[in-house]
Amino acid sequence: MRIKRFIKKVIAKFSKKSRNQLYQERHQEENRVFIEKVRKAGGSVGENFDIYDTFFDTALCLVNIGNNVTITGATILTHDASMGKFLRGGGYCRVGHITIGNDVFIGRHAIVLAGTTIGNRVIVGAGAVISGTIPDNSVVVGNPARVLCTFDEYLSRQETRLEKLPIVHNKQEFEERKSEIVEKYKGYWQYFG
Repeated sequence: MRIKRFIKKVIAKFSKKSRNQLYQERHQEENRVFIEKVRKAGGSVGENFDIYDTFFDTALCLVNIGNNVTITGATILTHDASMGKFLRGGGYCRVGHITIGNDVFIGRHAIVLAGTTIGNRVIVGAGAVISGTIPDNSVVVGNPARVLCTFDEYLSRQETRLEKLPIVHNKQEFEERKSEIVEKYKGYWQYFG
């Protein structure tokens, strides 16, 4: 009987909320837990922070993250153990702070190495390998990362694209307009607002 009641409760809970609502709730909880862990370790995280499927190594005390930051599927390393077996008989590891400024987006599979400072208003492209200092107001891509353009130039280009492309507000609307969009806008990106 207890199992049947439990199953009924679970079904009732899931039927009242959409898949997207459940995902958002889980994501908010994961963000909250991560922020708490960083702060408890001695690092800092600003307001309006979002993290998706990202790996941080264990030295969270060396991480400082600003406001309005999104990190998606990246790897953040505060250590470098590459020479650990070879220096002075082994057991050594280089560590360094990672500072991420305000208004930063870090794309999927990007790697941020120990000792890196990312300035304000920066977009890090997917797969970029970041080390050293990334200047304010820049878009960086590649391995090793290089500045592609300014943040402002990139936003301006995207605004121009948005004027030419359809804006789709949700998956249902996309599905309803899919054939029209695919035919009319072959080769273009679609934006979800």
